[in-house]
Amino acid sequence: MKIQLPAAAVAMCALASLMGMLPAVSVAGQLVQQQRPEGVLVYVGIKPAAVIKQHPKVYPELHVQGAVPNGRNQYYVSVALFDKSSGEPISNAAVNARVSPLALAGPKKKLRPVYIAGTVTYGNYFDLAGAGSYIIKVEIRQLEKPDLVQAKFEYKHTRN
Repeated sequence: MKIQLPAAAVAMCALASLMGMLPAVSVAGQLVQQQRPEGVLVYVGIKPAAVIKQHPKVYPELHVQGAVPNGRNQYYVSVALFDKSSGEPISNAAVNARVSPLALAGPKKKLRPVYIAGTVTYGNYFDLAGAGSYIIKVEIRQLEKPDLVQAKFEYKHTRN
């Protein structure tokens, strides 16, 4: 498998800038996780909405999309997608996610595309009300491919 590092590196930098390690807030668990279902590399990251709201110059793309929600339980879930064989970013997909505590069904939301440094990530805000394990289920439908690709992540959340 040959992966073009420049494209993957640019897209990971875009996701890292969204999930940036600002010292204002720390979140337990992994901020970025990876899965490789059916020909797609899927990276997911989580950032407190409060950090995004406090730093509009750092996250201008997220402020352009609309109001950043208030509340300490609001978190931005971001997904970056790459073609597993070429390493190229996938920018033509419809992406949905469901974020829910274990054994419960949370709301399913469309993840909106966000363009940073010439590449795309997909994201939306979710309510993570309590500490504990959350399941993040991602559904990806590439426009030129008929198959639905799914990825599932576990995220351990602690309240700040």
